[in-house]
Amino acid sequence: MRLQDMQNLLDIPVSTLSDWDKNPKRQKLMKLLRALDIEDVETLLEKEAFTPKYSPRTRKIKLHKEWFAKDLLYSREDGSIIEIDNLIAIYLKQPNQKDTNKLLYLFGSKRVKKVLDKIKTDLDEKDYKEAKEQIEYALSANEYKKHHKLPSISEIVKEPKERYVELLQKQYSKEEILSMAVANNASYPSLFKLKKVMGYEA
Repeated sequence: MRLQDMQNLLDIPVSTLSDWDKNPKRQKLMKLLRALDIEDVETLLEKEAFTPKYSPRTRKIKLHKEWFAKDLLYSREDGSIIEIDNLIAIYLKQPNQKDTNKLLYLFGSKRVKKVLDKIKTDLDEKDYKEAKEQIEYALSANEYKKHHKLPSISEIVKEPKERYVELLQKQYSKEEILSMAVANNASYPSLFKLKKVMGYEA
């Protein structure tokens, strides 16, 4: 792996990784990380990622609002009992990558996909496509890349979706992506969202 791959995968600054290179205690670890192929590592991690926390037989759970990046259940109290399929449906109707990842982690891909198929007619085409692609990407970024072309930089900066930005970060540093966004006349709200997706403090 390259330093940029390690930074994106492990969320460790390049400066720290460079320090590890100079540290005799960390040099073996760096040698191992360099020898690994990023796609092999991602595939291995993807296989481990989504063993559901809840059994497919579980119908209802206690709501934990802290699980989700967005609170789409503002009318419900934290700790109240909710049907799992209703919870999944609510979050798939307004899909965002972080919460889609959480649904898959909690309930498994089979159940999440089944609910998406059930509510397909309630969604507009754009939201259905977005939810479907978020699931595909979460389950295997490598498979997603094979079937979906990355949009142009100008399109990405208009609407910086998490999966697109993550894929861009495999090729460019955060600073390079921001420079490209500015060069493509990204609006202030788009730049703000882009920075947020890349993990910059607001």
